[in-house]
Amino acid sequence: MRIEKNMELDYLASTVHIQIVDSGCAYLDERWSGKNIRSPFSRLYYILGGSGTIETVSEQGTSLQTVRLVPENLCLIPAGMLHHYSCSSHLEKVYFHVNVTLPSGLDLLSGYPTCCILPCPAGRAQQMRSLYESQGILSVLHIQSELVRDVCQLVQKMQPNAFPSPTYSRLLQRLFSMAASPVNAKNNVRSLAKRLNVSESTLAKKFKAQTGETLGSYLDELLLKQCCQMLLASSLSLRDISDELGFTDQFYFSRYFKQHMGEPPSIYRRRMLKSMGRE
Repeated sequence: MRIEKNMELDYLASTVHIQIVDSGCAYLDERWSGKNIRSPFSRLYYILGGSGTIETVSEQGTSLQTVRLVPENLCLIPAGMLHHYSCSSHLEKVYFHVNVTLPSGLDLLSGYPTCCILPCPAGRAQQMRSLYESQGILSVLHIQSELVRDVCQLVQKMQPNAFPSPTYSRLLQRLFSMAASPVNAKNNVRSLAKRLNVSESTLAKKFKAQTGETLGSYLDELLLKQCCQMLLASSLSLRDISDELGFTDQFYFSRYFKQHMGEPPSIYRRRMLKSMGRE
């Protein structure tokens, strides 16, 4: 008797997760309009009727891409992508806001600069609406399986080679676990190196060699993602969020957020909740 093990499969299956953070059936009109939207989650739109427009823009405000939302299409707006949206008359869609979390705690689709459109088979968008309106665990499992399939197809269309299978050393696996559980502003190269019992230079070099980015930029990205998610998924005050994330005080939290996101957390929260229909 022989048993063959795929250790990478076991590792990734336990650390890669797809989570629905918001969803709904939307019936929109010309009031559906937003500028400079940047979400900590990816938006999946199954278009039922009408039409709309998504325009991706650069940090300087230059238009990069314009896509039309039309019936029987699936649109993916990746997490963190800066974009505008609008509707000239009416638009009907089933939407799911999702995070596809990697072993690092970051999002698989974060940083991808453009939208992706896939044509849906006839009746597919209506099927997703029917599933969404259904009740029970089986409907939830069915929706999750459909979302996983669609995310896989979208990723393959976007750039199959842009998402290589990660192979991380035991040291980095431990680092990811420490940095993400919980995310905290006090996590830095020095504190993590001390907890991992390695030198700061060794940790920084190994991280750069295996991920292609600096440890400092990774920690900032992880912290900002958590800041944005807490602003949108909770009603906690800025002081409470600051305390929970380990900032020195609320004012430092606000300065840090504005430095990286271009606006204070209070304004970001108000704008983004409006874009989600949750003012």
